[in-house]
Amino acid sequence: MAGGKAMPMLALALTGVLILALCFVRTPAMVDYVNHLARMYLLAQPHISHAYVVTWLPYPNLAMDLAVPALARLLPVDVAARIFLALVYGLVVSGAMAVERVVKGRDGFAGLCAVLVLFSVPFAWGLINFCFGLGVALWGFAAWLAARDCPLWQRWLLHCITVLLLFVSHFFALGLYGVMIGLVEFPALLALGPAALQPGLAVADSNAVAPDLPGRLRRAGLMAALMASPLLVLLFFMRAAGGTIGGQGTDWDFASKAKWPFLFFNLDSPAVATISFLVIVLLVAWAAVHRRLQLDREGAWIAAGLLLLYLALPRQLFDIAYLDVRVLAAAMLVLPAFMHVRVSWRVVLPLAVLAVLNGAMMLAGWQAHARDYDQFRASFNKLEGGTAVLTALAPISSRTDAALYYAPTLSAPAADMFVPSLYALRGVQPLAPVPEFADLALARGLDALPIPLAKLINGRHLPRHARDWRRRYRYLYVIGAPGSAPLPGTLVEIARGDRFRLYQIVPPRKPR
Repeated sequence: MAGGKAMPMLALALTGVLILALCFVRTPAMVDYVNHLARMYLLAQPHISHAYVVTWLPYPNLAMDLAVPALARLLPVDVAARIFLALVYGLVVSGAMAVERVVKGRDGFAGLCAVLVLFSVPFAWGLINFCFGLGVALWGFAAWLAARDCPLWQRWLLHCITVLLLFVSHFFALGLYGVMIGLVEFPALLALGPAALQPGLAVADSNAVAPDLPGRLRRAGLMAALMASPLLVLLFFMRAAGGTIGGQGTDWDFASKAKWPFLFFNLDSPAVATISFLVIVLLVAWAAVHRRLQLDREGAWIAAGLLLLYLALPRQLFDIAYLDVRVLAAAMLVLPAFMHVRVSWRVVLPLAVLAVLNGAMMLAGWQAHARDYDQFRASFNKLEGGTAVLTALAPISSRTDAALYYAPTLSAPAADMFVPSLYALRGVQPLAPVPEFADLALARGLDALPIPLAKLINGRHLPRHARDWRRRYRYLYVIGAPGSAPLPGTLVEIARGDRFRLYQIVPPRKPR
């Protein structure tokens, strides 16, 4: 009993510590975060850049893009961005706890599991709009479950509000919300779950007689139409106004699906991530063997459905990358609500230790990179505004350098630079390069990653924006330790930091 009371309190306390830490770190060292931060500066102060223009259209995936510039009217942009990040943390943990309270009627260990997700790959990468949308999806799912006994029109109205919020926040989070509702409702509607549904769409007594097949199909069709109707309306208005869901890039990488569970909990340390995953697997196995854990029927459908979705999804769709990893986050946040566990300190303590360990490592990484971000900002004084800068990755670089991959994007607002890796994809972000730099825009989202220096020098199989880079760019940032100066006579070092070098590119001479 003590363990059951301790879990939600511990989850809230750990979330509070993480939010408090944001007050003492100017730039959280999350891979995509600085990229999003650079865009926030440009959206809040569009006059500071001659390389980008703001292009508002009814896109999805706009949670941070709408909230932070609005907050920046009252606060500095970097402070507004951290406030939004704190909101994301609170929304995700409280949303997971809300689903559990609706399902079980009490708090359990869902909150503590959600805290572990805050240190996982999607958050460490800084997929901020998705993480916000995931929090909204959890609250929307909890509201849907809580309204099961309400009239159908009330549930539909509540669903419309959730769909609107999720459409604006992140399209894939909207998809996960729809999948979770479908996995709960349709098995019951088709008499595959623990109960059939009566005309009011409330859960009937388990002894109720399921309707005949045509009736079941009609009710399932009605539910599908009601669920899809607000989304179809939004898509119609989006297309009519010229908006798009995203880009057209699709990338398949099924080989990586076996490794992601082992890397999910910690981006910086594969060993700690693997230990975290194995401890959770062993805890579940121990609880199942000792009959301390029971997954109810709805939870089994959700687990099976999310597993199939994880296996079937490509790595990238509509220029939204790493979709399969995002499904793991949703599973970790939702499934604990449907697991009935006899809570004891044998369960609480390992989860708490994992949360503290992963959280301490993340905060230490943030602090360790504070000097690096300051050095990048100092180097921007060496840049001539109105030109373009490219980013490459040195042969000798550590895993922790990933947090610096997009640090050069901060030069876009700070020094009026064009940086191709800055997220400004059509249909994804409300930002676009001016015509002068349009030919340097990314062809797909994954091209934003730094190009290996050896590949850049070799010049073969380069993405579109990096071809003929010696003529098209003025500067080159090299992340990591490049060793000896590459391409003497072409690259002239003008600034350096502990983990990067900045070179001015000397263009090749024109043939006489």
